[in-house]
Amino acid sequence: MHKSQKLLPALLSALLVACLSASTVHAETKPAPEKNAPASLFQNGDRWTVIGDSITQGGAYSAWVYLYYATRFPDRKIELLNAGNSGDSAGGAVVRYNWDIQPKKSTVATVMFGMNDVGRGLYDLNPATPEIAAKRASALKTYREKMTELAGRLKADGTRIIFLGPSIYDETMRAPHPPQNGVNGALGECATFMRKLAGEVGGTIIDFNGPMTELNARLRAKDPSISFIRPDRVHPNELGHFVMAYLFLKEQRAPGIVSIVSVDAGASRVTDVCNASVDKLSSGNGGLTFAMTEMALPYPVGKEQEKALAWVPFQDELNREMLIVRGLAAGDYRLLIDGKEVRQYNAGELSAGVNLALETNTPQALQSAGVLELMRQWLKLMSGEVRLIPQFEFWRLRDVPHPVSFEAVRPRLERELERLKNSASETDRAERNFFRRYLDAKPKEAQNEAELAELVRQIRLDAQPRPHIYRLAPIKQ
Repeated sequence: MHKSQKLLPALLSALLVACLSASTVHAETKPAPEKNAPASLFQNGDRWTVIGDSITQGGAYSAWVYLYYATRFPDRKIELLNAGNSGDSAGGAVVRYNWDIQPKKSTVATVMFGMNDVGRGLYDLNPATPEIAAKRASALKTYREKMTELAGRLKADGTRIIFLGPSIYDETMRAPHPPQNGVNGALGECATFMRKLAGEVGGTIIDFNGPMTELNARLRAKDPSISFIRPDRVHPNELGHFVMAYLFLKEQRAPGIVSIVSVDAGASRVTDVCNASVDKLSSGNGGLTFAMTEMALPYPVGKEQEKALAWVPFQDELNREMLIVRGLAAGDYRLLIDGKEVRQYNAGELSAGVNLALETNTPQALQSAGVLELMRQWLKLMSGEVRLIPQFEFWRLRDVPHPVSFEAVRPRLERELERLKNSASETDRAERNFFRRYLDAKPKEAQNEAELAELVRQIRLDAQPRPHIYRLAPIKQ
């Protein structure tokens, strides 16, 4: 049996109360948030734009949050729109606002900047000279000004704003390059300012920096080799993005319940049900059979993210698909769903409650894994192809009117590529690759956007509830 598989009766009661409360919350339209109020759940019809630097352009944390909504609320139509730009700052977002952010017509936006704003190069020397200290202070001042300007633009367009306290710069990890000590403290100052700004503009905040710094220190004390940040000390790895998604959903007070079904086998009746429907219940030969349709799917945790489950209580707090069967005779039982065995349980385990979201071979888990694979395809296409285009146009074609005409700029880009082709410098090789990727991606822009839309359509379709037949069969001794 999995760790945390049993469910105490008191916890079951609490989950059922939470389920009923969540049903009320899901249906309501949230009022404008108060100062520093919790970030509210996304609602049907929301257009969610993620604004930030390379950590956001890579998109993994937002994709895993979106995956939660796709599997937990398959009846909600929510769009995820990426406006991350590698290497960018709050000031850069202001510059590209009119052509890259505003046209998305967001109902809600998350904003995470700081990693490039604080001027990491200013932390190479410690202790800092008075001149360097002044430059650090100036960088933070500019950050505050540009974040305020960006928030004003979003608010004027009627967009709900969720500020994200920046993910951490890992100063204590084992890495090839020495740390720029003080960078993470500066990012903490960014998060503190975001909290203040959220109160001023009626936004909300989800802080990654504080909780990630605390978790990082706790893990590092146990094992110095552990890290959820890449060796560059800047970018979260797969584990880090999963932790960020967990922190995001917890701050939104996202419901942890996939479904709860409680059955009294002795009386052949359903005693409690949440986010599911049950019928055709029958008992005989010491076993039990019923049909069930859940209104959600269990969250599919990828293999590359499983290690993080030991760090954050994602399964206990956000992924509860509970089956409780009381009144069975003592002994062991096989649980079959649609005729396929899932696992064997004893009567005591079933009476206490088992979390089927921890199983990977249920029909629901397999369905959910298919949704995860589609989400991975969406993420790869979005971050590697679709967002490359505005990234290039911001950094290399800022003087060109938007939308950019490919035919108008292609001769200029090909000339530049010709100039770079024989250079052996590492910088020029990277530049050649940047130009070639853009020249390849830009003609396929409309095609790639259409493919993204089709992936979203398929994600929603594949996440829709399906009926299943449950059977508990006693194992004869």
